[in-house]
Amino acid sequence: MNVISYFNLIPNFKFSLESEELINIWEKSWQKHGWNPIVLNEEYSKNNELFHKLDLDNPDANFYKTINSSMWRYHRSCYCRLLAYCQYVRENGATLYADYDVMNYGFKPSILNFAKENSYFCGERAVVYLGLEGAEQMESALLQFSSEEFKNDGSSADVYVMGRYTNIFTPVYKNLETNEKAKWAYYYVGHSFDSNQDETVLVHYDGGCYTRGADRKLSRLQIIKEHNRL
Repeated sequence: MNVISYFNLIPNFKFSLESEELINIWEKSWQKHGWNPIVLNEEYSKNNELFHKLDLDNPDANFYKTINSSMWRYHRSCYCRLLAYCQYVRENGATLYADYDVMNYGFKPSILNFAKENSYFCGERAVVYLGLEGAEQMESALLQFSSEEFKNDGSSADVYVMGRYTNIFTPVYKNLETNEKAKWAYYYVGHSFDSNQDETVLVHYDGGCYTRGADRKLSRLQIIKEHNRL
């Protein structure tokens, strides 16, 4: 079964260069547990007809209104990533996407037999079982946010925009009994340098790990290797 991710190198951007180091180890972590990992890029995003309808190349677009101006290219890439995921689902059907900084320590394809489409395994939606209805709603949200008059009612980062403009996505455990919710917590994403980083089968090594106690002298690749769960 396929799992998709997205990466497109941003020239002269340190975080992007360091992120590129994670692609190989991400692929291996998912292959180890029975997945066929596929990494999409910006060229694939351009297959989505919305790519040229959105104001993605304008630093003053709604997509970047609340973020540091030096980071707009990074956030552009985050939005391109969503377009790529949606396009892939349109072409191939419901698919799990997992961002390249989410490592797999035991998440098997069979788990999706018990998950509903448009369920997320991570509060920041770094891992989502995306179906066609969810992809269409995401695209509608992007088009609406891009074209309407900007309202400063929250962050313009992609995860917050999706949270405000979509309503189809739910955590995998939302409507389960208490004992089942505890079971699904094992499949929910842990965060590096959080108390649950050794208790879940997916761990997100996001940039926030440094605010949670990671040594800033270490790259995220070094942090993953030091965690030593692969």
